[in-house]
Amino acid sequence: MASSTTSWTGGCRLTNRLADLLERLARPDQAGTFSVIPASSEAAYYVGRDSSGGAALLIRTVGVSNRVPLLLAGIEARFSVACRIEERHRDVRTENLTVVACRSRDRSVEQYFITTMEFLASTLGANPTVAAVAELVDRIVDLFQRLAKPPRKQVVGLVGELLVIRAAVDPAAAVRAWRVDQDERYDFAVGALRLDAKATTTDRRAHEVSFEQANPPPDTTGTLASFIVQPSGGGISISELLSDIEARIQVHDLILKLRTVVADTLGRDMQSALSWSFDLQRATSSMRIFDVSTIPAIRGPLPAGVSGVRFLVDLAGCRQLSRARIDTLVSAERALLPP
Repeated sequence: MASSTTSWTGGCRLTNRLADLLERLARPDQAGTFSVIPASSEAAYYVGRDSSGGAALLIRTVGVSNRVPLLLAGIEARFSVACRIEERHRDVRTENLTVVACRSRDRSVEQYFITTMEFLASTLGANPTVAAVAELVDRIVDLFQRLAKPPRKQVVGLVGELLVIRAAVDPAAAVRAWRVDQDERYDFAVGALRLDAKATTTDRRAHEVSFEQANPPPDTTGTLASFIVQPSGGGISISELLSDIEARIQVHDLILKLRTVVADTLGRDMQSALSWSFDLQRATSSMRIFDVSTIPAIRGPLPAGVSGVRFLVDLAGCRQLSRARIDTLVSAERALLPP
């Protein structure tokens, strides 16, 4: 199932269509002009290229805008402005449109931009307002800003978190509970349940655990979800895994959160990391969930002046979280775990 592309489109209704249309467009000869093709049967969207060859989504928006133009993280947005457009078999004309354009000439960045525009179009629907476009553009700019930063975690660690979401009774609820606080000691938090995903590429189920993870706050249940993730050139790519998860959650705000957390995690390595592939069946079947109170760990208060303690825990022989214990969780907490 390895993919040849490093972009993902997930639950978008225009999946891959904008990218296909963009490939058919040549740059216009005249400066200030966009060469466009309607993006869908809905009249609100054009995909286009400007005279410099840059990709853009042009949107027929409703309402008046007082938003100033925006240029951040390689994204340019101009709201409700007169645009000169040329379309095959039609006369050149001027329309009042909102323009969201990619200023990077890196092909992988452009691919990611256009799949993000697919998401934007499917989120906004047939009659988008200027205010709604502006709000969503702000969130997309935040996403692209994260792509310029160093990665926060290794790829295999992110895969573990994504596998928790995919395996959950309610994947949408799992995304809501994911990275609620970037400084949180666990990857997921809902109610009194805390869960941290651990993944290794070796057959030894040994993971690094922090003192704080091994000693959760009072009145909470701390758990670890452990995976063995074997790289495989013929396996599923992270891009494909993300598309699968997006299709399962089908909530636009949560899809954007998923994309933002992934961008924040992988940073400037994201485009290459999306093609990393692994054996999904092996990883899924390897999932084990442990109560941190039962695993080998450093317990009790640390000596004065000691902090940031981390240690390697071998989970071989440890008992999994029991069904009886799972049944004591409230429904919102059980939704984070597999059926």
